Order: sequence, then structure tokens, then C-alpha cells
Amino acid sequence: MFKIFDGRRRYNIHLKTIGNVYLEKDRPRSFEGNTIVCGLKVNPLGGHRLKSKWKPKQDKFEDVKLYFASYHKYIFLPVRVDISRWFGNIVVRLLEQKT
Repeated sequence: MFKIFDGRRRYNIHLKTIGNVYLEKDRPRSFEGNTIVCGLKVNPLGGHRLKSKWKPKQDKFEDVKLYFASYHKYIFLPVRVDISRWFGNIVVRLLEQKT
């Protein structure tokens, strides 16, 4: 758990290991290999709140998935993020640099 204060709001971020997955290339230059999958959950504590359809108490760890891969022996980098929300899905990928 990480305690966050961004200058306006306070919230806790919880990370939980979900398991290991082998990611296959689904786009050119995207990552392919073994990853550790973690779920992320945000718990707002205080600060300015806007009217929103977001219901943090209904969130599950599987709604936001972070995929980490080993870069060197003890260095792990996020290679993909999958976000499932009420408005749709968002996928963010780390791409290989063109040489």
C-alpha cells in the first residue's frame, strides 16, 4: 500500500500480485515475454471530489492490471497496463525503440 497526497487529494493505492503471464506480441514493436501481473486499487481518503460515475468501493484488483517484465537481473519495468472502466478498456504498451 502506498499513501499518496497530490496537493489536493489524499488516497491510498493498493497493489496485489495476481500471477504470471506470458505476453505475446499483439502489435508491432510491443513486448513479448514473461511478466508478473499486479492488480491496482485506489481508495480515496479526502479532498475535493467531483461528481463522477466512479464508485471506488465497487472496484476490483482485476480492473487495473500492471504487467512487469525483468529488464536486468533485479530491475523490473512496466511493459503493459490494462484498464477496464465503465466507459471501456484502455491498453498502454511499452514499445521497442526503432534502430
